[in-house]
Amino acid sequence: MNRKIILALVAIIILAIFAYGIYYVNDYYHADDTAKDLLNGTDNVKVVKTNNGLLLD
Repeated sequence: MNRKIILALVAIIILAIFAYGIYYVNDYYHADDTAKDLLNGTDNVKVVKTNNGLLLD
């Protein structure tokens, strides 16, 4: 009986981690216009495109 309880707890933990993973992946918001405007840079921040992505200087 002790083994069944441990297996049930492991199954519950695995399901909880899986459910949180699905929630985390689906909780996505597109960038709004303010964020898109800031990618062009400002007087104080220069945005440079590199091979690895964007560099904010």
